[in-house]
Amino acid sequence: MPRKVTVKPKSSKAKNRLINTMENNPVCIVQQDKGDGMLFLASQNQKYFFWVNVSEDCHWETEWEVI
Repeated sequence: MPRKVTVKPKSSKAKNRLINTMENNPVCIVQQDKGDGMLFLASQNQKYFFWVNVSEDCHWETEWEVI
C-alpha cells in the first residue's frame, strides 16, 4: 500500500497549485523517498508531481497520513 502525506501550502505558489491543479485535495502519494528528507510526491488526482523537503520546505508543510 502506498504511503500518503498531507501537504499544507506555505507560499502563494503552493496555494495556487493546491487549488487549481490538485483540485484542493491536500493528500499526496509518496512516489520516491530519497531517505534524506526529500520526497517526490504525486497529488491524488495525478495532475501534479513535485519534490518536497519534509524538514524545511519553503512552499509546503507535510504531515504523515495514517491509513
